[in-house]
Amino acid sequence: MGAAFGCCSKERDKDKYVDGENCPLEATPQFGVDVSRVVCEADSKHKSRIPVVLTVLLNYLRCKNALQLEGIFRVSANDDECISLQNQLNRTVSSPSSAQQILELCNDVHCASTLIKRWFRELPVPVLSAIMGDIQTSLGQVDVGKLIFQLPEPQQSLVLWFLDMCIEVNSYEAQNLMSIQNISLVMSPNLAPLNQNDPVEALTLSGKVQSFIQYAIQWRAAQAKH
Repeated sequence: MGAAFGCCSKERDKDKYVDGENCPLEATPQFGVDVSRVVCEADSKHKSRIPVVLTVLLNYLRCKNALQLEGIFRVSANDDECISLQNQLNRTVSSPSSAQQILELCNDVHCASTLIKRWFRELPVPVLSAIMGDIQTSLGQVDVGKLIFQLPEPQQSLVLWFLDMCIEVNSYEAQNLMSIQNISLVMSPNLAPLNQNDPVEALTLSGKVQSFIQYAIQWRAAQAKH
């Protein structure tokens, strides 16, 4: 399924970063912790550095031509394999090259797409938390760009990185059948805090978040054309 992963990987270990310092790193958990604690690398398109685990997972999908697969990000992966891969990334990631070596052993591309969603879902504070009040009270297509630029860093950069990824996935809609609506449906639950104790409220809010993400993808795509 496409080229070997290493053929399109980029060595940028000199840019690895944790907690504000450039220094040699020991492996540290990459899931379920604050962004300040994960290994990050510079990205010229965004103000803040982006977690290595995200960039390497996405690059793996590109190299395997997996973004063209029907239902990518919608199709579930084997949960045991996902847990195993996540545990390996948590134990050994200290640089882009270390993450790439782990993914060389991955046999299911859907594990990579699942772990991107899981990384966002397991954040202690979801990336859209700071603007949830505006999302909840909106009745239609809000000025999504204005709201996104109200997000503090690094959440703003993470959301923009996420939207850019969604646009890339949608660019293969003819093959993967992932329309913007389908993408927002499967992605939005991973970005916002939902009250699991009130199913009705959670359902209502999830619909608003889905609409927001759909508009945000469209806004970001239009912005990229200018």
